[in-house]
Amino acid sequence: MSESWVKNWRRRLRPYLNAPFEEVYVILQGCSCARKTPSPSLSPDEILQIVTLREQLAEQLHRVAGPRTIRTDLRRQVHAGEATYTPPAHELRNEPVEEFITRR
Repeated sequence: MSESWVKNWRRRLRPYLNAPFEEVYVILQGCSCARKTPSPSLSPDEILQIVTLREQLAEQLHRVAGPRTIRTDLRRQVHAGEATYTPPAHELRNEPVEEFITRR
């Protein structure tokens, strides 16, 4: 145990020195590490677009299209009307693959 861990728990328990065990037990449960806000979700239209794109890319590439391929193609569709669009340099390098497509 680290010194900061001990200090943190001493601070939490100090107000309950003379309290009954039932009240202290709640404090001893600790703080939840669970996410406090729900993760952002995709709209049904976005999900339909991704599913359609995954099927189209699978036919073109003769393999299952992964999240990186789908994300790249979605960005191309967004900038399709722009004649001078070039993808940013960081898209050309290896970047961590996300499980789901991030919002545009």
